Parts: sequence; C-alpha cells; structure tokens
Amino acid sequence: MNRASVLATCALFAVMMMACGRSPEALLKKGNDALLETTKPQPDTATIDDGVKALREFTTRHMGHEHADSAYYLLGMIYGATQRNAEAGETFMTLVQNFPTSRLRPKSLILASQAYENVKKYGYAKQCMQILMAEYPDHEFVKGGSAKWLFLNIGKEPEAWDQSFLSDSSTARASTRPR
Repeated sequence: MNRASVLATCALFAVMMMACGRSPEALLKKGNDALLETTKPQPDTATIDDGVKALREFTTRHMGHEHADSAYYLLGMIYGATQRNAEAGETFMTLVQNFPTSRLRPKSLILASQAYENVKKYGYAKQCMQILMAEYPDHEFVKGGSAKWLFLNIGKEPEAWDQSFLSDSSTARASTRPR
C-alpha cells in the first residue's frame, strides 16, 4: 500500500468515525447533556454550546426521525434556560407547526407563550394560549383554568392581574365542600 492510499484510508476512517458520533441518538444525547448542564450552579457554556449545535444539526439532518420533535423540545428548553427567549419561542412553535400529533405539542405551546411574553411579544404569547385552549380543552392546564388566566394576564404587571380566576376558584371550592 503506498503512502497516498494509507492517507486516503486514514482520512476515510476519520470521516466515518466522525459520522458515527453524529448519529441521531448521539446528537440527542449531546442535547440532553446540554440541558442538564443548564441546571448546574456553574454551567459549562462549551457543553451547552455543543448541545445546541448538535440539536441544530439533528433538526437539519434528521427531520423524519421518530424523535425529531424531542430534538426541537430540548433545543427550546436549552434556549429558555439560557434566557434566549426569542429563540425558545420560535423553536417551540416550529415543533407545534411541524409535529401536529406530538405529545410535546401542548407543553410546547405553554412554553412558547411564556418565552414570547418574556420578550414582550404579547400577541404571539396570547396566540399560543388560544391554540392550546381550542385544540386541547381536556389538557390539565386548560381544564384547571390556568391557560385562561394566563391568557387574560399576558403583558400585565402583577398588580393588574385579573383576580377573577382566584375568586372563581375559591367560590367553586367553597360550593363543593361538604356541609
């Protein structure tokens, strides 16, 4: 084997090894590791950045994968945990739009609403709550009234929050108590 063949073989092997490390599962694991890193008191930004890059690669290369919705969800969670709220909202809404049957869709609507409210995009935040209430009337967040209360209070300062939810809830609890 001549020197050029050896170098070509080594190069091919190196590319194959890198490709193995870029499997959908490996990319998701990097993303999950990055999300866990955000919970540490002194998070390692390099680990978080690597996870974001891995999840972006996943969402670009593996859209048909069975866990593609999870990749978007992890990415949105990382963006939210690192105060990148505009990107979090957009990422959660990409999940909502591209994966209409995902089990992560209702939670993504809630998190997108929160992210959009954090960047003062109140119209988008309200739209997320409207979709949630319309499409998931049996979701615990909707049934319990939290979605409606949030919808009514998006963009308001705490002093101006609608207190009717609290009084309605206490009235409902009082009327159902045994006498």
